[in-house]
Amino acid sequence: MYSLVKDRWLTAALQTGLVILLVLVLKDWGGQLPVFPNLKRRPVPLSQAVPVGRTEALFSAASLAQMMPATNAANPFFTAHFRPPPAPPPPPPATTRKVELIYQGFFQVESGSKYAFIKAGDSLVTGPVGTKVVADWVVAGIELNTVALTNNAAQTNLLQFNAKKEVEIPVK
Repeated sequence: MYSLVKDRWLTAALQTGLVILLVLVLKDWGGQLPVFPNLKRRPVPLSQAVPVGRTEALFSAASLAQMMPATNAANPFFTAHFRPPPAPPPPPPATTRKVELIYQGFFQVESGSKYAFIKAGDSLVTGPVGTKVVADWVVAGIELNTVALTNNAAQTNLLQFNAKKEVEIPVK
């Protein structure tokens, strides 16, 4: 690959050319400003002066009152052009909500019954098989690493140990 920075001859030639250009510019060699003709200035005639007295009449109360019938508004500077778009309709109310369930382990009593710890949202549910956890979800089976939950619609959810699982329940 060819590099301009590494080529010493090209760099020396470019630098010499730039020095020659600089000397020519400093000597003002071969250049002059064009000769422009002098401008003839004419004073503005007094008849074309700014009509200061008439601007007060434009914004007087009488002239603004004459403009009001033409605008159909109390303020002649009112416009309906910059109105925000209408707000969208509100969403329909939710019929279900999601609840986060976490299986946190179990303990076994002397009689052999297993009791599961299940965190449902912000509450902790402790109970054996058949215990209502949330809405119509009940504990169907308790194992070492999983808990089975069922509902009235014969749906089954398996909760793994310390794993979050979301279920939808109807809103009351």
